[in-house]
Amino acid sequence: MPPESWINVQVANCILLMFALLIGIDRVRRHGLELEVRGEPRNHYPDVTILREEHIQQLSKRNTIRLSMLPPLLVVEVVSPGELQRDRDFIARRLQYQDWVFLNIGLLIQKIKLF
Repeated sequence: MPPESWINVQVANCILLMFALLIGIDRVRRHGLELEVRGEPRNHYPDVTILREEHIQQLSKRNTIRLSMLPPLLVVEVVSPGELQRDRDFIARRLQYQDWVFLNIGLLIQKIKLF
């Protein structure tokens, strides 16, 4: 899989900064947070995740939210244009995320027009 585009990284960084100013940096995680899901792959690394207070202590040893834990408050995936990305992000990931009953999923669509 190719690396994320510059614009997707910037969008995710802006979201992280806005939430960090509102609720504190400890409750906002970027792409390094591992989120356990059913199916394949077994884990996702969302672009931005908003944590609950109790997650801060739970994640002190391993940066993983397991299915046995309370869900995060918000998961944000910045989506690139294209058929493959649409299928992956809007169908496959959404099906895997549905195990998190109270999870809010934010999918941001990037439409970039090249020349």
